[in-house]
Amino acid sequence: MVNKDTQSNIYKPTASEEKLIEVLCNPEYVGVNISDKCTAAGISRDVYYRAIKKPGFFEYINKLAMDLVKAKMGDIVNLTYKFAQLPKNHQDRKILLEMGGGYMPGIKQEITGKNGESLNVIFNIPRPPKEEKEEGE
Repeated sequence: MVNKDTQSNIYKPTASEEKLIEVLCNPEYVGVNISDKCTAAGISRDVYYRAIKKPGFFEYINKLAMDLVKAKMGDIVNLTYKFAQLPKNHQDRKILLEMGGGYMPGIKQEITGKNGESLNVIFNIPRPPKEEKEEGE
C-alpha cells in the first residue's frame, strides 16, 4: 500500500500564501473580490494567481476549512438549535430533526420507461418504531 502523504507531495504554503489562506478561510471574506482579498492578506494579485495554480493549494485550503468546521461542530449545532427556536427558521428545525432521527426527507427519483415515458418512483422508507415506555415511567 502506498502512503499518499509522503513528504514530497504534501503542500507547504509560503509565508505569503499563509496570509492568503488565512483570508480565504475567513467567512468575512466570502463574496469579496480578489483585489480586496489580496489587500486584506497584504499580498499582490500575482501571488494570488501563482498560488491558485499550484497543485495541492485548494486541497490544502479545503482540508483546513473542514478541520475548522469539525473543531466548531458543537458550536454549530448549538447555534442551529438556538436559531431553530425563532419563528420562520424551519430549515434549522429540519436539520436538527434529521440529526436526531426525528425527520427523514422523502426520496423522489424519475426513471424513464421502456418507450421513453417518465415514471415516478417514490421510495417510502419506514421509520423505526418508537420505543414503548415501561409501566411506572
